[in-house]
Amino acid sequence: MLRARESVTVHARAGTQMNCGGVARISARVEWVDGDGLAMSNAYKGKMRGRLLAAVFAGAQRVFEEAPGVEGLRFTLIDAMIHPVDATERRFYEAGQKAMRKALLALVEDCRLGATRHTKLVSMAGSLIRAKA
Repeated sequence: MLRARESVTVHARAGTQMNCGGVARISARVEWVDGDGLAMSNAYKGKMRGRLLAAVFAGAQRVFEEAPGVEGLRFTLIDAMIHPVDATERRFYEAGQKAMRKALLALVEDCRLGATRHTKLVSMAGSLIRAKA
């Protein structure tokens, strides 16, 4: 697989603090690794309830599974804004999804230039662009 970049740091936000629906903001580093699948790691130094961390990773995993032709990646949570009242699992799940979409787009953006050789990646990048990011 063509690797346009080795790693990327992304920031994602879900929800707003102005409503009762919750809010989440995260930063993550996503990098290529040898092997298949998605490895998850937590480098965030603050306190984060386990269910919120699990929600971030579940959101990232969902997007990874929907991306054809993508091999080994590592998703590392490096920062998070956790509101003491408005932090919800749903919003952290959405933030994990958005972060992974942004990362995949950034990691394969140069691949779109070689569309005839990398049709799976180009197709995936197109579908990611159309998805809510």
